[in-house]
Amino acid sequence: MSLVTAIRTSRLPSFGPVLGLLVALHASVPAADSYLSWSQGRPAESAVALEAAATTAAGWHDAGLAHAAAGATGPAVAALLRAQRADPTLVTTPQALRALGTPFPTTLHERLGPIALPGDGWWGVALAGLGGLALGWAALARRGRAAWATLGVLATVLAAPGLAASHLDRRRAWTTVVDPATAVDASGATVTELAAGTLLERTGALPWDGRSAVRLPDGRTAFVVSTALVP
Repeated sequence: MSLVTAIRTSRLPSFGPVLGLLVALHASVPAADSYLSWSQGRPAESAVALEAAATTAAGWHDAGLAHAAAGATGPAVAALLRAQRADPTLVTTPQALRALGTPFPTTLHERLGPIALPGDGWWGVALAGLGGLALGWAALARRGRAAWATLGVLATVLAAPGLAASHLDRRRAWTTVVDPATAVDASGATVTELAAGTLLERTGALPWDGRSAVRLPDGRTAFVVSTALVP
């Protein structure tokens, strides 16, 4: 019988908090081990573990930094692009990409700065919802219409920049190649050789012969084997 099972089947009520603490400590061990190997000079091991466990932008961000510390530029850029796609409000992700030498363009969130903060994440959704409710109530209420309308407009105006920036930043379909790859034109002729970690953008054009259309750093359009593109 495991320790957790024994605690669950015990009749002692004081074991409840102990069980919660043990479960929390058990869940934190893998994450702690991932960072431990990094701190001990083995970032490649941390990168693999962090990437396998990544489910959030922060997780992908850390995995990218670990890959970068290990000198794996391609996987580092790929992980950071996943973080950017998961949460475009993290301005540290574009900064990390640029530190790797990737010419990542300035995002709308970076341009807007503090103006975008009220509309970021669930706060922005809640604020926009409040604005909508207030405007709806202003249209129906017999008294206090001006106050409700003012509240609705104010909430909507505060939420709009962040919500718009998140939507537009997330629409940019950034991608890269983890390993060196070849970009070709529609005839199959080589356009250029791509180094691992080259920043590319999917154009949305239909795939051709197992290849996806991408925009190269110089603005030209080319095709790259779809399976080589991450994310």
